[in-house]
Formats: sequence, C-alpha cells, structure tokens
Amino acid sequence: MFRKEVIKLMVEMYQTYDYCWMGYPITEDNYITYHHINEYRKSKPKFSTIENGALLSKDAHNHLNSLEHFYPELYHEFNYFFKIINEMKCPVTPEMRAIMQSLVTRMNEALATKKKSRRKQRYIK
Repeated sequence: MFRKEVIKLMVEMYQTYDYCWMGYPITEDNYITYHHINEYRKSKPKFSTIENGALLSKDAHNHLNSLEHFYPELYHEFNYFFKIINEMKCPVTPEMRAIMQSLVTRMNEALATKKKSRRKQRYIK
C-alpha cells in the first residue's frame, strides 16, 4: 500500500484526529506523518504497513529523528511502545498516553541538554 493510504487507514483505526501518538497537537502546519518503526528501505517497497507505522505529527517526527542519533536507547523505547499500540489495534489508551508523556518529557530533557552542551562547545573554541 502507498503511505498515504496507510496513514488514512491508521487515522481511522486509531482515531488519531487531534493529537499524534506522542501527544503533539495535529494542526494544518503540524500535520500527521508516518514514522517507520523499523527502518525504511527502498529494497522493501511494502514496508509502509500498519504494523510498521506510527502516527506522528511533523514536529514529533522531527524530534524523534533527533533522538535516533543522540539518544538511541530512548528512540528504541519509543518504537517499542509504538509496536505495542499497533498490537492493540485500537485508539491509544489513557495509560499509553501517560507512558508517551513520560517518554516525551525525557526526550525534551535530553534534547535540551544536548543543545546546552553544543552552546558551551561554541564558546570554548
């Protein structure tokens, strides 16, 4: 299936209308995107599947991709919970939202720490 078709099916299945799976608001400028839980490869064209996807807003997706390089353990933790949501095949539960919020808080702290250390490095040079 094409990615747009998969996104449409997932939005209906998971009722992801106002907030993405990471809790970011969905707006016209912060639209929904498809995150590949397992890395996308051009050699595997059927990789855009419901089971391999997570519905993230554009901003959430950008933040998550930053984690992949600097904090891979936390990145994999998010993907683990995305897989659980897919296994449930129902809208994100309040319990899962609480877990996601906790992960987002950790992500924001980690990325803020990374930014501070980059600023210090600029001044040292």
